[in-house]
Amino acid sequence: CLIKVMDLSYVAGFFDAEGNINILLDKRANRIGIQARIYNSNEQILKQIKEFIHFGNIFKKVRITPKGDKSIVFELTIGNKQECLDFLRSIYPHSILKKQQLDYLFNNFNFNSQQSNKNFNKIEFDKLKIRLNKTSSLKRGIPDIPNEQFLTS
Repeated sequence: CLIKVMDLSYVAGFFDAEGNINILLDKRANRIGIQARIYNSNEQILKQIKEFIHFGNIFKKVRITPKGDKSIVFELTIGNKQECLDFLRSIYPHSILKKQQLDYLFNNFNFNSQQSNKNFNKIEFDKLKIRLNKTSSLKRGIPDIPNEQFLTS
């Protein structure tokens, strides 16, 4: 057992640091979907988080580093709209870095599975992510890491 006491503050902090909100555009079906994802090289910690929140699936991703080495990372994905909403609402009071994104999402994304989100402004949402990345990195004095390093295949 890696974590002795799991709580929403811990999960929110983990999500702030290692997670993202992925907006999926499905042009053929004329709809927009959503995923909350958390990445880590330690599968056990993601299993503990999954067990604590009671939803999501864990996937193993193999990436090739710029030097050509294989790198394994695990991804906890919450893809069901209602589960995603429940998860994001539960961590919202404890979130720090992703608070602006969550505010925008809750005010502009329709989580009702019967409703379309074709008017959701993904560009504005992505601007919040970019602004967040630059602001948080600058405040901590850590250089920005290109987002391409975190894209999944």
